[in-house]
Amino acid sequence: MLEFESLRNVLRAPARLVERTVERTTWPDLKAERMKLALGAVHYWRKGQLNLENLRSMSDWEASFWMEHLPDVGRKTAWCVLLFSTLRRAVLPVDTGFKRFAIRFGTLSMSTNWAQAHYVLRKQLPSNWNADQVEIFHNTLKRFIQAYCKAEPACSVCPLHGMCVFGKGQCSGEAGPHIERRKRSSSFQESPDQLEFD
Repeated sequence: MLEFESLRNVLRAPARLVERTVERTTWPDLKAERMKLALGAVHYWRKGQLNLENLRSMSDWEASFWMEHLPDVGRKTAWCVLLFSTLRRAVLPVDTGFKRFAIRFGTLSMSTNWAQAHYVLRKQLPSNWNADQVEIFHNTLKRFIQAYCKAEPACSVCPLHGMCVFGKGQCSGEAGPHIERRKRSSSFQESPDQLEFD
């Protein structure tokens, strides 16, 4: 795999070379293009710097707000940066699988939008968890979802089906909740203190 020595080299490189670095992901061409656009915006807004050190003094909400104004950066990407980078914030990025799991287990309303889902699910984690604990939970739940709680779920062999609203419905022959596909739109929503959580 092609590796770059610095973010500045990523910004300067042709998109096709960046694409080779992320070729094992879905839509690597789009990711390479968006990565370069976001880096270009950071470089411009940070007056030539290519780092996010300005976020260290911000709250999680302020840092997310700042990143979500970068080109094609939504809340999930912003929260991935907050959790997995050296910023190490105890936030829980929510993707399609996580939202599907939470709806099936009855911990998230189907009416909750994508941006709100991040705050709703983070509030359900222990308030004293640090970034390491949230990351372990994130990675464990991701593996569980990939094994059992896919779009076509494996309810009959799922070790948690007895705790799952959807799983109980599957076992009894009732229809489980319908999970809508994510609609691409700006993820930036109102401040978390203005949200009404289900």
